[in-house]
Amino acid sequence: MFHVAYYWCPECDEGLCSTCKNYHSVSKASRQHGIISIDDYKKLPAEICKIEQNCTEHNRKFQMFCPRHDKLCCLICISENHKECTGMFPIDEAIKSSRTSTLFGSLEKSLKDIMKNIERVVKDREANLVEIKQQNLKSVNNIKDTRQKINSRLDELEKHMIDNLNSTETQLKLKIDTLVNKLSEKKNKIEILKTNLMSVKQHGSDLQAFIGSKMLEKDVTEELKYVQNISKDDGFSQLGLKSQIDDKITDVLSKITAFGSIKIEKK
Repeated sequence: MFHVAYYWCPECDEGLCSTCKNYHSVSKASRQHGIISIDDYKKLPAEICKIEQNCTEHNRKFQMFCPRHDKLCCLICISENHKECTGMFPIDEAIKSSRTSTLFGSLEKSLKDIMKNIERVVKDREANLVEIKQQNLKSVNNIKDTRQKINSRLDELEKHMIDNLNSTETQLKLKIDTLVNKLSEKKNKIEILKTNLMSVKQHGSDLQAFIGSKMLEKDVTEELKYVQNISKDDGFSQLGLKSQIDDKITDVLSKITAFGSIKIEKK
């Protein structure tokens, strides 16, 4: 008779029906396994579900954790590669407190800080775009006001000046849009990390919580480094548009070969 699996044993890597779960819980060999519900199992990130419960090299159960190598070890691992390591401790002690460890709180705070900083940068860049647009409009008006004071010889130079101005604005917008798009991708990644972190914390087994937090720590550290170094990105500079009308514009028929110039300002 077919029985529906309502529970999942990460250590055995198999589903359990209610009857099997009862036997599993009283068996000496498996009663310490962190059984979770199938619903909780489905909520875990795929990479967390793939975490090996035993040493893949020796097919033995993990017994100890080596802080020096930041690695789980079976008894054979210890005898072969960790004889000189100090400070090793039983994995059972580590996983009992992994869900309430300071690492989860630190990761959550880091993700929150990263998201806050990204949102601040995006807001600042969007304000810069508005400022550039206003500077562009002001420059265009200045150009046209000056243009009205001189003769038709300036038609060609006026068009060249405005095209140059708009082209420069496009360059600036492209730089800022590139950074904003990059930050948008980072926000999506941070949201995924936040979701994965909460899923592991709430639904993973103790071992999954311990190893998963270690895995997520590396991703969070990478994102934190990116935000800390974001000011080095060219699109992060305070860009601006500035137009300057040539003082000799009234002498355009005989000497002037350009309507003016466009400059990019960085603050």
